[in-house]
Amino acid sequence: MLDLDKVIVIAGCTELETFGSLQTQRKMEAKGECSIEGLLELASIPGLINFVDGKMKNGKQYVEQVDAKTEDSVDHSQVKSKDKAQILAHTGVWFIEPERFRRHDPNRRGYTQEVELTMILRLLKLQLLMPISPKFNMVRKLTLDEVLNVFH
Repeated sequence: MLDLDKVIVIAGCTELETFGSLQTQRKMEAKGECSIEGLLELASIPGLINFVDGKMKNGKQYVEQVDAKTEDSVDHSQVKSKDKAQILAHTGVWFIEPERFRRHDPNRRGYTQEVELTMILRLLKLQLLMPISPKFNMVRKLTLDEVLNVFH
């Protein structure tokens, strides 16, 4: 049994909007563009840039942001002109890119369905939950009235 007097609990929360944090989301909504800092934040979320504190491939010691693919130092003055299009292509509402996630097939996603029964019913047959898309493993949710009509 755990001694709860010695257990350390770390709790936190975050806001993740379609354009990164709430701050970058508000800037995009108000001005239609991001600051350099906002673009750097948006680039770090999907892993386009990384923060490095150590030696790079050229042997130099770095404590800064680097391009994830090339491991070259990120020139902040060039971010808007060079990387803005790629960064914004990975923001907003977008589909999952299967090549970025191991063993994830977006065509076989499961969905959770919650049903609340507010009265006692006779035996409910599974055929009432008719599949509507075997590709997505989905079933059509029946209303309580539809279920009751089957038994009358």
